Amino acid sequence: MLAVASLTQLWWLYGLSLVPSAFGVLMGMSGLAGWRIHPESLIKLLS
Repeated sequence: MLAVASLTQLWWLYGLSLVPSAFGVLMGMSGLAGWRIHPESLIKLLS
């Protein structure tokens, strides 16, 4: 999504694509730091 936003130069698409990126960074940091963050609601939504 970031690549498409870069090619089309749409700022709203760039902002929208940062949401899953920020979530991925948060989940990665919580795994490395041992934080107790678990995306249970997202798992229920996807399964």
